[in-house]
Amino acid sequence: MRIEGPVECSRLIFAELDFGDSISSLRVGPAAFVLAYAEAGFRGAMVSFGPGDEIPDLDQLSFDDVIDSLRLINSLKIFDESRREENQPKTTARPPNRSGKKRRGRKKRLDEQ
Repeated sequence: MRIEGPVECSRLIFAELDFGDSISSLRVGPAAFVLAYAEAGFRGAMVSFGPGDEIPDLDQLSFDDVIDSLRLINSLKIFDESRREENQPKTTARPPNRSGKKRRGRKKRLDEQ
């Protein structure tokens, strides 16, 4: 079965067929992340998979026939948002000067230790 996302499946019921507890292998597309949960409603143990991951036997991860819900996230959207953040001008915040006076660093004289 092929699932296209982004999508959240709190239960794995498609076309009136329940796929919960029956997934034994997984292939992730080139632009996706999958968060797979052992219980319906995104509960229980969770395992994540990244773009291009191919797991022919989920028993290797002790997750064979366990998945009851999943989230499929489009990684391109995540990367686009991070690029947008990188292109924003960086601002630095200074703590407010509560005394109303300018702060000046004390210069150290050569003879001071």
